[in-house]
Amino acid sequence: ADLKPMAEFLHNEGGFTVRVPLLSGFGTTPEELKDIPISAWMEDLEVEYNFLKQKVKKIVVGGHSMGAIFSLYLGATKNLDAIFAISAPIGIQRFLRRVLSNIKNLKGYFP
Repeated sequence: ADLKPMAEFLHNEGGFTVRVPLLSGFGTTPEELKDIPISAWMEDLEVEYNFLKQKVKKIVVGGHSMGAIFSLYLGATKNLDAIFAISAPIGIQRFLRRVLSNIKNLKGYFP
């Protein structure tokens, strides 16, 4: 989801310093994204956290969907002042198994 409107609101109305990082592989094609290891995203998060730590006194992280998972990960591994997680996909393994079993013959990416 595009978080630009939320970022602009937090900055313009709340006076917050806001960063919306583009993690490795995001903003590219699905083919390129699928080859990016999770470790690259963890490194990206580490870089962003360290950057913010040098610039601001309080760090609040948040995200939507996969970004929410990344936010929760940072909350578990870093000293944050707050976290917000919007629509974090947690506990959906059973649902995914059921859905994937019904579409197992489909391959590729469908825009």
